[in-house]
Amino acid sequence: VVSRELVIPDIATTVVPASIGMAKPGRQLGVTVTPAQRRRLVAAALLVGDLVTLTIAAGVLQLGATAIASDTRIHMASLILVWAPALCGALACFGLYGSERAEPVDRLRRRTLGNVVAAAVVLVWLAVDDPASHLWGFVVAGAGLMALLGYYVEALVRGALLRRDLWTAQTVLYGTMPACLALAHDLALRPELGLKPVAILTDEEGEASLNAPETADLPVITRGQANIISSGIEVALCAS
Repeated sequence: VVSRELVIPDIATTVVPASIGMAKPGRQLGVTVTPAQRRRLVAAALLVGDLVTLTIAAGVLQLGATAIASDTRIHMASLILVWAPALCGALACFGLYGSERAEPVDRLRRRTLGNVVAAAVVLVWLAVDDPASHLWGFVVAGAGLMALLGYYVEALVRGALLRRDLWTAQTVLYGTMPACLALAHDLALRPELGLKPVAILTDEEGEASLNAPETADLPVITRGQANIISSGIEVALCAS
């Protein structure tokens, strides 16, 4: 069982890699952006992706709506002005503008729920603004289209963020050494989960020295060293 625990707050803007005596030569735990900046960049990129998704879906809806009634262009424009904040607000409430809930199936479930909520808001607005509107069915169809299309657009955004090392949060592991090593290996193979192991935390100085060769590129650090680099660590995971 892997649990996410102890989210360390941002208390500074730099990491001191020289304090990690176990790190291999040339390896650094520093980052080019602070954790807060990274989270803002991730949120902005995902938000842009959702707005692109909405634009594509609106274009498809516009074609269908125009084929039924020629006077829907103005209604579609106002519909999108309501739909965009409703969609982005719902997805934000479901935690999709960060990498901390990064399991793909869970994100698809949350995205579907967010689109349902956004569609409900738009339908309520239509009921109040224009009860005789022809767009009811298109709103429902659009919600389904955006849930599916948005998942793939998000995958493209996530890939771009991964290539720039912005998707993954720097993570310290603690627990038994074999469990930490196994978890570090699994996380390294699945960067889409949004966690990047950078060190293993141990309570004993002797244990750090003894186990450092087994961890390859992953340094083993003590609590004192962890305190020094805490400004750059976003997540601590306990491997049980």
